[in-house]
Amino acid sequence: MRVPYRWLTEFVAVPIEEEFVRELAERLTLAGLEVASVERVGKPEGVVVGKILTVSPHPNADKLKICEVSLGRETVRLVSGAPNLVENTLVPVIRAGGRLPNGQIIELHGRGRLRQDPIEGRLPNGQIIEAAVFRGEKSEGMICSRAELGLEEKSPGVWILEPELGCQVGDDFAQHLEFDDFILVLETKSNRPDALSVLGVARDISALYDLDLRKPDTTIRESTEKIESLASVEIEDAQGCPRYACRVFSDLRWGPSPLLIQHRLVKGGLRPISNIVDATNYVLLELGHPTHAFDYERLEGHKIIVRRARPLKDHDAGRGRARAERIRFGDCRRAQARRRRRGYGGADSEVSEKTQRVLLESAYFDPISIRRTSKRLGLRTEASHRFERDMDPEILITALDRVGALLQQWGSCSVARGVIDVYPKKFAPRFCELRQGRIGKILGIEIPPQQSEKILRRLEFSVERLGPDRWRVGIPSFRREVEREIDFIEEIGRIYGYDKIPAQRPALPLVAGRRERVEELKDRIRRILTGLGVSEAVNFGFIAKEDLEVFGGGDDLVRVRNPMSDEFYALRPTLWPGLVRNLQHNAYQQVDGVKLFEIGKVFRREGRTVRERLAAGVIVAGRALVPLQGREQFYDFYDIKGIAEALLGELGFKNFSFEPSAEKILHPTRQAFLKAKDDVLGVLGELHPEIARHYDLPWRVYLFEVNLEEIYQRLQTLTIPNWSEMQQKVTPKYPASRRDLSLLVAEEVPEVQVRRILESERRVERVFLYDLYRGSQIPQGMKSLTYEITFRDWTKTLSDEEVNEIVTRLEARLKDELGVQIRKT
Repeated sequence: MRVPYRWLTEFVAVPIEEEFVRELAERLTLAGLEVASVERVGKPEGVVVGKILTVSPHPNADKLKICEVSLGRETVRLVSGAPNLVENTLVPVIRAGGRLPNGQIIELHGRGRLRQDPIEGRLPNGQIIEAAVFRGEKSEGMICSRAELGLEEKSPGVWILEPELGCQVGDDFAQHLEFDDFILVLETKSNRPDALSVLGVARDISALYDLDLRKPDTTIRESTEKIESLASVEIEDAQGCPRYACRVFSDLRWGPSPLLIQHRLVKGGLRPISNIVDATNYVLLELGHPTHAFDYERLEGHKIIVRRARPLKDHDAGRGRARAERIRFGDCRRAQARRRRRGYGGADSEVSEKTQRVLLESAYFDPISIRRTSKRLGLRTEASHRFERDMDPEILITALDRVGALLQQWGSCSVARGVIDVYPKKFAPRFCELRQGRIGKILGIEIPPQQSEKILRRLEFSVERLGPDRWRVGIPSFRREVEREIDFIEEIGRIYGYDKIPAQRPALPLVAGRRERVEELKDRIRRILTGLGVSEAVNFGFIAKEDLEVFGGGDDLVRVRNPMSDEFYALRPTLWPGLVRNLQHNAYQQVDGVKLFEIGKVFRREGRTVRERLAAGVIVAGRALVPLQGREQFYDFYDIKGIAEALLGELGFKNFSFEPSAEKILHPTRQAFLKAKDDVLGVLGELHPEIARHYDLPWRVYLFEVNLEEIYQRLQTLTIPNWSEMQQKVTPKYPASRRDLSLLVAEEVPEVQVRRILESERRVERVFLYDLYRGSQIPQGMKSLTYEITFRDWTKTLSDEEVNEIVTRLEARLKDELGVQIRKT
């Protein structure tokens, strides 16, 4: 934002001195309003108001003309190539020996140092005009354009001064403008919509220097004609437009605004258009709130309806362009996508040279809707920039009155009595308690209570003392971003000056940091899986729309409301889609065998909240590396099962089992739950063949996913003081004993039930199923299971009698509980 310094002096009494401007730029930056640079607008020398007496062709050049120009006490002869030279018009003239305004930029560098450099291009360069001869004709000066005086970047011709501006022949032209000024170029990166105005910056200056803040004059003279008889307003979309107000101005005459106003608009970054439009733009910069003028006679039914709009036309500097958008505004059937091209609204009701009566609106729009519409249209304007930052909903009437006061100051203007103000649901005043002790604790310095209170009052917060060290603070309507006690402390700190807070060592004792145990678990899993030859993959936490259609999402899927693309359609409910995409990429690159894992978060919706959990997933497919065997082998179900067993075994799990599962995205008969007692740790299996074909995968694909949060909770019960100790293995002092056990088990009895009985014995170290047989030698409806059981006692060597006793006890339990028959070999 560009803030003319002399404009600021209307609201706060600050000196117009370069040294003070340098200091002010530093203090504003330290207070949170970053001043990127300071531009100096120099004063021209020798520029006077002249009157063109005659315009005649140049005898030796078709594109040049010779003008006789009266400067009051003298008449000069000037040569110009401007196309808009007209006799008996007033123009600014710089005589020979005069100087154009000198523009300089003062940039902010490093620790608040200011560097002054002349710049070229946008600011005038202070050129001295000398008498010159053009094709044999002498010119004793130059007729100036707006660009040459620094009032715009490029001009089509010389500056014709309208009679309404009140300039007299021979006047020092600089007295009609505001040269010898500074422009503060602010970068408002923070959420400070109040700082997007001259008044808002002046408010911060008043707090920084403890100065009184003067407000703009909003005094208007109303006529006897009541506004209710002239116009009406209806809000159909109260959510998009919570408040809408308007006034009606009559007896207007289209013309230029005063030169001082035009100059301020130019220095503020806007282009002067006419008195009506300039008044609204002036208030936009001064108060920070956009207003808009409609030609009253062109408003259908003289009625404003605020609603979602339909396709419309919009203009900018004479360029028509059709736009269709859901901006929330309209007059009966017309929609005004008016936010805004420098004061122009919809083509149906824009003001023009014929306008004599206007309806001036001031509204508060939903910032989210404005932001979304502005982004969709690619239309960034001064008005939308402010609206989308949540403007002050209580400044609407002040903005209307300020425009009316300006128009009445500049000429005749009749204001209808009253204001139409549709405000269905008023914003409630907001208050919060502030504690003096909390200020010192947060800022690290004790600020006197009187000073804290004064700072808040200067910033226009209302302050009510509740006790010696407590206040009830009212939040002004223009500070919508302030919500909590900590926000008040920030305001006090930035105005007091963070640079005044002494640096000191923290009072808290330093304690050596320690990694979260969950992070240690993740690192442990990485080491285990990479040790098994599995490579890590890292994917986004989203699932593409195409993958969602294949894998399915369910009712608990967490969709993204406004995804950047279909690749980020929803938060991923599982790690498998990303791993399958990784596998697909490797297959396209003709990689023979792939073993990948990923550790990351997955998401599910639980009621109105989103539940996220940590998971680890593995995928294997393709040709397995089997050295020295001279044969081709592909990964199968037992490879993924072996990886899962190795992972859980290395993590310290002893008793876990595989039980039937029914995941739709897995092969119906080649999948299983991974369980510890009755808790599901994860699931593994073969990817459904139809899904594999969808991704053009040439192999059978095997994968598993485990819930790391469930694993973490179970590991908490293990008596291991540090995760790093899980890497250590103690060499047993006493030998193990092994026995083979062959069993006849009914087909309907799951193997896991047999395993649980075998592993329930304390001195059973390992149970390994190495044979499963069904055949003619086995009774129908039965299956043969052969186990190798390892026995060990960590306190002594087990004798054969003790091992045989354990085996006998296990056989008895198997017979009694499962009806198992013992096969004697």
